[in-house]
Amino acid sequence: MLSRSVPWRRRWLESDMRARGPDVAIVCGYVASYIALDWISSVQTLPGVGFTLWDPTPAASLALLIVKGLRFAPALFLAGVISDGVVGGFPLGTHATLTSEAIVATGYTSVAALLRGAAHAGQGFPRVADIVWLLVVSAAAPLVIAWLVVAALTNIHSFPPYLVSLSIRHFFIGSLTGILGLLPVLLTIQQARDRWKEVSPTARMCDIGIFWAGAGLRAFSGVPSCPPLRNLSSSTSCFPRSSGSAFATACPGAQSRF
Repeated sequence: MLSRSVPWRRRWLESDMRARGPDVAIVCGYVASYIALDWISSVQTLPGVGFTLWDPTPAASLALLIVKGLRFAPALFLAGVISDGVVGGFPLGTHATLTSEAIVATGYTSVAALLRGAAHAGQGFPRVADIVWLLVVSAAAPLVIAWLVVAALTNIHSFPPYLVSLSIRHFFIGSLTGILGLLPVLLTIQQARDRWKEVSPTARMCDIGIFWAGAGLRAFSGVPSCPPLRNLSSSTSCFPRSSGSAFATACPGAQSRF
């Protein structure tokens, strides 16, 4: 009896691994993309806050859940924690990182569920009402998530009120601009790819040339240098965007608690 059950278990494990293989590849690709987007968006941030005015990572997270399903929700938490370690180096310790990333993952999972059901996001927002839903949810959800994240971090470490308001503002604006700017592109990229195949080769070459010309202009123009940290409310500097590193500059003493 035992000899008969072993081959059956082996076949079941092999089939289960084949079934989970694509999901593992999707998660790995998403995590890598999340880290890259997090690093790109951290070129210039507000000193002492760490949040940028354009954060594309929520758009990538929502696109993953809308297109591939809510079963990938744990990947949001995983990507956030790994990115905070790679980009920011856990400046406030693992407690702050785990807390803030859990809030972010839960919040955007709820947003994805709402957009999938009420706004038909999986179909590319086919109606005008769906676009209205996208705008309303994209404006309200990041504000709620920003308030919860900043409140949690403030509860872990004591921060001045002005820094809390700046953090909420930058978290909200960064998430809003990232979602509205990138999410529609990610959700319709397959349709755009199919239409692009119908374009003539000459038009394709023109499109590619324009893209690389813009990318080259941006690369050779250089990144503005980071000014000294003298005025937290007006100057900008280079710090990681991740929520765990958001307050490391303003409160260096907080690291001693971990």
